[in-house]
Amino acid sequence: LTVNQHSVIGAASDNTFLTGSGTLVADDGLDFRPMLDNNPPIRSSWTLNLSGANSTTGDLGWYMRNTGTVNIQSGATFEVRGDSSLTIADASGIINNAGTFSRTTKTTETEVQNQFNNQSTGLVEATSGGLKLTGGGTHSGDFTVAAGNTLTFGGTHTFNSGASVSGAGNVAFTGPATFNSGATLSVGGNLTSSVALSVAGATAVTGNLTGTSRSEERRVGKECTIQ
Repeated sequence: LTVNQHSVIGAASDNTFLTGSGTLVADDGLDFRPMLDNNPPIRSSWTLNLSGANSTTGDLGWYMRNTGTVNIQSGATFEVRGDSSLTIADASGIINNAGTFSRTTKTTETEVQNQFNNQSTGLVEATSGGLKLTGGGTHSGDFTVAAGNTLTFGGTHTFNSGASVSGAGNVAFTGPATFNSGATLSVGGNLTSSVALSVAGATAVTGNLTGTSRSEERRVGKECTIQ
């Protein structure tokens, strides 16, 4: 199924949703809106290939039931507005970002509960309200967090060559994270980690690290300041 014009899916006014399975190609972007009954606008196993400008609006959240894959193409944008969360309600659901994924507009935190892979051309921006990526992922793209906001990584995250986490805000790790050779971690705010954080292979590490064990602090080394 190919949609050539910018479209709305899940609007409460017309109860639009997808069932069954297949591939949806959105050439000019989609607006995902919550439905009155809080049911998902996408039901069952769909692959979404998103180009253009895409967004979520409203405060009820947006999610896909059962398995699913969301591919945000290079050059596309996906803006999370409102107090919404993103969930694919199955452990095998995946979001692959090769474009720009932004958390904007509201002051409350948004959580992405499924695996989120930020690819080499991908940019993730936590510009307002904070963003939690709690499903793990493998990354070679960029993450930025604005001052006064927090970007949280949960699950197991691997940052490969080319990946960077930067910005004036705060970064928190609630699951294991590994920074391999060629990856960078450099934030102006606080770095907090409640579990193993391995940055031995990272090109550079800067920030104020708190919350790790003494053994983890010794592993960090680099240019990191331990509070």
